[in-house]
This record gives sequence, structure tokens and C-alpha cells, in this order.
Amino acid sequence: MFAKDWRLEGYSQGDTLREVSAAIEGARTKGFAPPENSRLNSPTLETWPSLYETFDAKNIPRRRWIYDHHYIRGFVSVLASAGGVGKTSLQICEGLAIASGRPLLGETVHERTNVWVINLEDPLEEMQLRVVAAMQAHGVTQEEIEGRLFVDAGRDFQILFAEQGPKGLSVNNELSDMMIRKIRDNNIGAVFIDLFVGSHAVNENDNMAVNAVVSQIRHVADATNSAIGLVHHIRKSNGQDANIDSVRGAVSLIGAARVARVVNKISKEDAAKLGIDENTAKSVFRVENGKANLSPPAENSVWRKMTGVQLSNGEWVGVTEEYHPPSLKPVSEHEFFKVQKAINRTAEPVKCAESAKDWAGYTAAEALGVDIGRGPKADRSHEQEIERVKMRKLIRDMEKFSFIKKSKIYDKRNSRDVRVYEVGNSIHDAFKCGEQPQSAE
Repeated sequence: MFAKDWRLEGYSQGDTLREVSAAIEGARTKGFAPPENSRLNSPTLETWPSLYETFDAKNIPRRRWIYDHHYIRGFVSVLASAGGVGKTSLQICEGLAIASGRPLLGETVHERTNVWVINLEDPLEEMQLRVVAAMQAHGVTQEEIEGRLFVDAGRDFQILFAEQGPKGLSVNNELSDMMIRKIRDNNIGAVFIDLFVGSHAVNENDNMAVNAVVSQIRHVADATNSAIGLVHHIRKSNGQDANIDSVRGAVSLIGAARVARVVNKISKEDAAKLGIDENTAKSVFRVENGKANLSPPAENSVWRKMTGVQLSNGEWVGVTEEYHPPSLKPVSEHEFFKVQKAINRTAEPVKCAESAKDWAGYTAAEALGVDIGRGPKADRSHEQEIERVKMRKLIRDMEKFSFIKKSKIYDKRNSRDVRVYEVGNSIHDAFKCGEQPQSAE
């Protein structure tokens, strides 16, 4: 499809403004550069400042999320983890979900669109095995993705958006132009590049150099209005959980990303806390939005599990699947309703704080007939701790879906305001047609 080596010569840092302008004009005459009226062309100083005239939100286009809150048109996203955790398998399943339009991992597909997977680490045969295994595990048919999924891979397949040499830094404008044409020609809405380190030949700790690489990739995303996902590694963490600060190399990569997720293997402590047995825990990992929270608690994470799938050729291949720890399984409409009804019937409003004697979690546990223990943590059993985790999540979900709402009342005993919950939206209305309620996020 493309030449094996895309290390094409670009412009060095020493180019003068006149030389760059002449090169851009030359590219325009050849059809590579955007047209004069394109929003990619920066305004000249003569047009500045621009008068702001948009005051009605109805006139502003909404953000075009493609997949959950991970991939958005016109922006770059990053997925990072240590090697061998499952990030490539995860991204393949997400790509199949986007191409098929089905929530294979339980996450919302906002827009079904064509997907281009570029793997710069594995042979093409390995990628073929992974795609077919993921299709088999998730029941995706050939008809659902035929003509919608593009895959390029191979250890001799190479793309370089920028490189550093004796003459300094040079960027590969021809590669960017070529990718823009290919994405447009094939109506591709999401592009995955795995690994990011394979897409350049610059010092990954050099902020200016990495920024030049990301700028090229962002230009492709902007010119095609596509979502581009980059797979990257984290630094060695000596057994500690990775967060956004663990992503390897210059911080300019994360700074340029709209979304940055981090993948971690589950720790023994979290496995025990969430009721996951040791054997299952070996294949479980969690995914967190690193830019939203540097260190979210385990019960707030999105969980995934690697499952072995045997293909018709006899090969076993690991596939990512949706996973819910025993203590965090989805709550049913009936359970939500029972808890909401119990909260509505309490003589006094239930408290938001878990330290309170009349915490909402205790009311929820009584309504569902589970034991979460009321004594100090040291006196609670492992089973009680698991159930308590579930009650915390249930209360958070009820608040997120507005089934309960926070308010304040004056506590005469302590002479201060305290936060309490009151009943909110109808649960039956939220679950119409058997669908799960949607968060306002």
C-alpha cells in the first residue's frame, strides 16, 4: 500500500520563513497543501485581532466523539502501559467496535466509521491472528466490518513523521500529506498508530522534537477531522502502578493529547479487595483516564480481562473482553429501585459521608439484604469489605444518573450544615426499553 520506508526529507530548523513559504506555495500547486480558504491556513497578521461574534451555543458544533470519551474527531489520544499488558489487543477490540458500530466492551460507540490500524511492531500475520480472534470472541461477522477496517503492519513497514540527524530536526510533510489523502479517500474516521515510538526517529526526551512529531500527527487529525490514537510505553515503575506521569519520554506528548489513558495490571491488594481470585487476577487489567485523575481508586476503574481464544488453525490468541470484578457487577433496575425507595422512606435524610452512622450505603445494604458491617474497618470481614465496595459504587452511580441528589440540612447536634441525599429522577423512566441509563457526562 505504501513504500516500506517513509523517511522522506522535510525542512530543517534552519529554514528561513521565505523558504518555508515558497515550499508551501509549491506544495499547493501540486495539490498537497490545503486550499486558501482552508481553516488549516493560519491567518495573516493583517486579519488580527478577530472579533468574537458567536454568543449562542446552538451555533457552535458539538464535539464529535467517536468512541466513548476516548476518541474524538480532530484530536489525538494516547493509550500507555508497560509491555505485554494488553494495550494492542484492547485497541484492536475498540477498533472493531467502531467499525461494526457495536459496544463490544460495554462502551458507547457514538459514531460508526471506518478504522485504520497501523502496527509498527508486529508482523502482519500476528495482526491477522489478533483481529480474527477478537472477531470470533465478540461475534463480529465479516459482513459487519468488510470494507470498513484497514490494517497495515510488518517489521519492515515504517513511517516516520520526523527525525533528528547531524543537520538537526526535519519533519516529513510528504508523509503527512500522503496519510491525509489516504484517510480522505477511504472515509476513515479513526486511525490507530502502535507504537508511537515507531513513528519517529527523534530523542523521545526532547520536548521540542516530540512536539514536532505530534504536531504532524495533529495536522493529519485536523485536516481529515479524524481521531488518531497513539499507543505508547511507560517507564519502568519498580512495581508501582503507572499514572500519567509514568508515560515515557517528553511531556509534550501528553500535553498535546485530548485524552490519555493508562493501563495497569491489577495488584494483589486490589484483587483481594474486589473479590477476584488469584488465578483470574493474572489476566485482569484496568484502564484509567490519566488526564482526568492522576490516581483514581480501583473501584472507579474500567476493568478488562485477557481471554484465550483458539482459532480454526489451532492457534491460541489473547483477546480483550469486558470484565466486572465480583464486587462491581452492574446494578439492575430492580436493585436501583429498591434502594431509592428505601432512601425515600427513611425518617431522617441519609448522609453522604461514609463516616456518618446514617450513611446512605447502610440504607442501600439493608434494602438489598447484604452485610457491610458497621464497626471499625479492623472488625469487618473480607466479605463485608467486598459488599461495602459495591455499596459505594451503587451510591455513586445513583448520584451520577440523578436517581438521588445531594442537598444540605442543618444539623442541630453539631451546629453545622451536613450533606444528605434526597430522591431524584424516576428509575423506571431511565430504564425504558430495557436500556441502561446514560450518564450526563
